[in-house]
Amino acid sequence: MILLGIGQGLAFSLQTSSGVANAGPAIAGSASGVVNVVHQLGSSVGMSITVALTSGIASRSAAYNTAVLIMLVIALISLAACFNVARVTRKAAK
Repeated sequence: MILLGIGQGLAFSLQTSSGVANAGPAIAGSASGVVNVVHQLGSSVGMSITVALTSGIASRSAAYNTAVLIMLVIALISLAACFNVARVTRKAAK
């Protein structure tokens, strides 16, 4: 749980600053709001998927292990998406 907290703290601050970095002063507040809404929706959807996939497991330890594995898969998919966005952005800037 400590590692998750540290990881989320590092990731969310970087995502928020990246989300508003190219916004002009007139829309910076709106951009920040959109980024925070996406954070909340992403967390809710991820938790919903994890709960839905582990709700039928009777053993608490097996449910926990499965939930951690699901969260790892979601995190890896998210990481791959971030790298893809960075690659496309760099290619478009050239």
